[in-house]
Amino acid sequence: MNKILTAKHITITIFKGILVSIIGLVGASAGGIITSILGLPGVNLPESVDLQRIFLQNFFTGIFIAVLIGEMFKKLKIGFLARFIFIFIFYYLNNHFLLAIEASVFTNIMNLSFGAVFGIFPSLLIALGISLFWPSSRLDKAILARFSEYFKRKKPGTFILRFIGAWLIFIVIYYLMGMIVSPIVVPYYQNPDNNLGLVLPPQSTIVKVQLLRGFLYLLSVLPIFILWNAGKKSLFLWLSSIFIYQNIAMGMLFTVWLPAKLRIAHSIELTLDSILLALFYVVLLYIPANRVKESKNDD
Repeated sequence: MNKILTAKHITITIFKGILVSIIGLVGASAGGIITSILGLPGVNLPESVDLQRIFLQNFFTGIFIAVLIGEMFKKLKIGFLARFIFIFIFYYLNNHFLLAIEASVFTNIMNLSFGAVFGIFPSLLIALGISLFWPSSRLDKAILARFSEYFKRKKPGTFILRFIGAWLIFIVIYYLMGMIVSPIVVPYYQNPDNNLGLVLPPQSTIVKVQLLRGFLYLLSVLPIFILWNAGKKSLFLWLSSIFIYQNIAMGMLFTVWLPAKLRIAHSIELTLDSILLALFYVVLLYIPANRVKESKNDD
């Protein structure tokens, strides 16, 4: 009986993921129309890219990202409106805006204004679909009260240091992992004869961009830590899984025109990035309510 129920749950969950992915494709079409009306420059993909393949990849990856986000945000136990807002912020920043920032700096394929505007529409519809299909029970406490309670668990100065640490660790991990794969990837960026649309900006630009990305990345996950209602290991597993899937599926799988060697190197880099970032976020930002007194005494 349990096996039947489990199989039924998996089937229903995948079906919900399919529906959300289809909704996301509708949003992407709307985003394309709006950016065209606004006269924003589109994505400058190489002629050899198979758009049908990109479409199918978008559909299949959309299924599983919907399932991962839906199941994780369900654990926050918040109402529909709050869930919709937080999912939209999380999805838009991680799957569109932050990718658009990086693409506009490291390639000549996408304009930032296009990526920023285009991503709003699929993100809105996907957030709406996930919020509808993955409802969750609500806690008795109002959401603002839960935010207030979280920030009372440690002294203000300690929180500030933890948030600064969580912000800056992004760029530390970025450079650390970049150093590991740089012998493989840098030559592709430095040789214009490759015609891959890749650009290697000055270090000062890279630092500024990664500081901005690190700050926005932190903002996107902060509500999850504040409202989390499960264990520490569970949070790490969910967060690292979503980070890995978003970075690999939404990043490397779509850059089909890049050499396999470059994509594999970046995929390894992004996987390690995701695991380390999730680990440090959990260490710095996870403060369970039942350990308030203990954590304050530790300060």
